Amino acid sequence: MAAAPLAFAALGIDSAAAQEPYPFLVPGGSTRLEIPGIFSSHSSLYRTSDADAALEELGGPYTGTVGPTVFPALAGFEEAVRRAGQEGYRAALGSMESFMERSQVRVPFSIDVGVFDWLTAGIVVPAVHSDVEFALDFDADSTGANAGFSPDSASVYDFLDALGSSIGEFDGHQKNVCTADPNSSECIRATAALGGAVTFQSALSAMYGTLFAPLAWSEAGGALQSRLAELDAIFEAAGVGGLPDSVPLADELMVRADFLELISNPVHGIGATTPEGRWRPGWRLGDIELRVNTRLYDSGGDADERGIEAGLGTLVRLPTAVQADPASLVDVGTGDDQMDVEVRGWLNARLGGGSGIWAGYRHGVQLGGTTIRRAFDPSVTFAPLSTQATLEWDPGDYRVVDLAPWYRVSGSLTLLAGYRHRGKGPDSFALAAAAGEDGEPSPDAPEGPPPDPKILVANSESSSGRLLLGIVYNRATTNPEDGSVGRPLEIRFTYRRVVAGSGGVPKSRSLEAGFRFYADLWRGT
Repeated sequence: MAAAPLAFAALGIDSAAAQEPYPFLVPGGSTRLEIPGIFSSHSSLYRTSDADAALEELGGPYTGTVGPTVFPALAGFEEAVRRAGQEGYRAALGSMESFMERSQVRVPFSIDVGVFDWLTAGIVVPAVHSDVEFALDFDADSTGANAGFSPDSASVYDFLDALGSSIGEFDGHQKNVCTADPNSSECIRATAALGGAVTFQSALSAMYGTLFAPLAWSEAGGALQSRLAELDAIFEAAGVGGLPDSVPLADELMVRADFLELISNPVHGIGATTPEGRWRPGWRLGDIELRVNTRLYDSGGDADERGIEAGLGTLVRLPTAVQADPASLVDVGTGDDQMDVEVRGWLNARLGGGSGIWAGYRHGVQLGGTTIRRAFDPSVTFAPLSTQATLEWDPGDYRVVDLAPWYRVSGSLTLLAGYRHRGKGPDSFALAAAAGEDGEPSPDAPEGPPPDPKILVANSESSSGRLLLGIVYNRATTNPEDGSVGRPLEIRFTYRRVVAGSGGVPKSRSLEAGFRFYADLWRGT
C-alpha cells in the first residue's frame, strides 16, 4: 500500500496536503483507479511466540527422522514394541527431506471516489495467485530405519492364533501347579511366566493393529525373536508345545510410494494432499474491502513549508476470501474469510526542504466466523484426519503502527523509507454447535473423542516488523500551446522485507509496482 507524495495540480490537490505516502483522499467529484501488482515470497517462518523467536524453514516439519512426531500412529506402535520386548525403542520408518517456497502475486484493484474534498469512499477487490514449490523426498536405509509395514495378514493371524493356543495350554499348567501348592517356587515361576506371555501376546496384537512391524534385521526385531525363544524354552520345560518358530516381522524397507500412501490415503488416518512439484490453484478472490477516509486538519501551505495534515478512516473487510484447505500441505488461502472492522488515524508532518514524515496507526477488530482446522499438537507433522472439524473462530484483534520519512528529490520524484510494526492477539476456538456436512470428519477417519480446539490458541498470537523502501514518480502533462494540464499518472515501486517476527509470521520479501489513474466524475474541468 505504500505510495509517495502527489502534486497533481490538474485535480486541484494541494501539493502540501498530498505528500503523505499513503494518499487516502481524492478531490471531491473525482475518482482514482489503482492497479498495483505485489509479488511476495518466503521460505521460512518466525515460529515461536517469545523474545527468542527463531526461524524455521517451511520444509523443516518435513525434514528428519520419520517417527511418532511425523505419524502419530507410530506412537502406539512404538509403545507396543517396548512392552513386547525392547525397552526404549524409538520407531523410525526412514528419513525425509524437503524444500518449500511460497510465492504470491496479489493485485488489489481499487476505486476511490472523492465525495467531498475532505471525504473519500472506496472499494478494494483483491485478486490472488499463489505459487508453491514443494519437493518431498523419503529414504529408508538399513542403518537409519528399524520399522516397516507388517507382513501379510494371513501370517500374522496364524502366528497370533498359535501363540494364543500355547498360552492357553500353559495357563492350564499354571493352574495345576498352583492348585497343588500355591506357595511353591514352581507356582511362582509359572505365574510370572504366564503374565509375561500374556503381556507379550497383548503387545504384539496391538503392534500388528497399527499396520507396522520392526524390520527383521533390526535390534527391535532381534529383541522380539529373543523374547519368543525365552517363552518357548519355558513352555517346553512345562510340556507345552506349539509355539510359532518366529515372530512375523517386516522384511522390506519402505519406499517413497509407500510413504506418500501413508500421507494421502485416508485409510491410514492422515488423508493429506501432497502436490508434486509446483502447486498453482489459479486466480482466487481475497477479502473485499470497503473504506471511508476523511481529513480532520490541514495547516495548508506549499510542500516546502512546515505543516501538518491529519485524518481518520474506517474500513470493513468482507468475508469473500478462500481459507486454506486443512488437508493441504501447501495451501495458505487468500484471506481469513471473516469480517473485520478497522479504524485508522494518520498524520503527515511537512518538515520543509522537500522532506517530511508520515505516521499512521490502525486498530482492527476481527469478528467471529467459522473455520475448518485440524486441532492437534502443532509439533506433529501430519495431524490425524479425525481431528479435523468445523470450529467457531474468533481471531485476535490487531494493531499496526507505521512510520515513514519521505524526501522529494524533485517535483516528480520522491524517495520513501519506512518501518511497520504489526501485532495480533491470540485467537479463540470452539467446536461448532452444529457442524454441517462441509468440514465434518471424513467417514474414513477413525472414531474417537472430538478434538480439543484450544490447542490451536498457543500459536495464534503474532507480531512482525517490516522495513520499506520506495520510489514514486508523478507525472502531470502540460500542453505547451495553451498551458492546460492533462491527466496525471503516478508510478511507484516499493520493496518490503520482514526483519523480525514471531508466531508463524513469514520472513517474506515483496516488490510492488503500482499505477494510479485519475478522472473527473462531476467535478468541472
